[in-house]
Amino acid sequence: MNSSPLIRPWRIGTLYGLMAISIIAFTGQLLRLQVIEHEELTALAVENRQAQINAPAQRGVIYDRNGVILAHNIPSYDVIITPAELPEDDLRLQEIYQRIATITGAPINTPPLDAGNASSNRIGEDGPPPGITEVVFLQESLAPYESVVVAPDVPRKVALTLSEELRNLPGVGIQITPMRDYPTGALTAHVVGYMGPITAAVKDFYQREASMLLEIKSDTLE
Repeated sequence: MNSSPLIRPWRIGTLYGLMAISIIAFTGQLLRLQVIEHEELTALAVENRQAQINAPAQRGVIYDRNGVILAHNIPSYDVIITPAELPEDDLRLQEIYQRIATITGAPINTPPLDAGNASSNRIGEDGPPPGITEVVFLQESLAPYESVVVAPDVPRKVALTLSEELRNLPGVGIQITPMRDYPTGALTAHVVGYMGPITAAVKDFYQREASMLLEIKSDTLE
């Protein structure tokens, strides 16, 4: 006559104890996730799921009473670089910069400053354009995951040529930016609200006015 072996009571107690501990642990974890840290975890989930992108609104078209366009938008093709998406290899990086410079004509490095010419010592509107290397380096130190313009307002043909090679140029892109255009020029600029670069004549006028004001100020101080 066969008799099944008896299960010792301490083993049953151990099993029940482990089950109770597991249930308590799972319940505590569920309570922590669903109640205690619910708001914090929900905020993290929303932050990981959503991205805030600033999209500036375009300005509208302005007509006169006869239907003639006084101000409208035209596309401006800008070459942009996102520093965080660039390769880490310096040789490959220089190849990308060189290809952009060849297609767009943008300088790789900022031209050296001329000590004998005061006007050339200002990089930007009044002097030589900053080089791709310097622009990317500055953007990488400030906001590496945001793109920066390295060649603004290139011709459409140049933008199309570069766009065909973007697959071989990681971190490089083409950005289309609306640029204000005024078919009537200075005739209606004071009415429609001109937004854009000043002309050479206006620039010279303001520079002369600034020099005159500085002379008057110097005479007053003396």
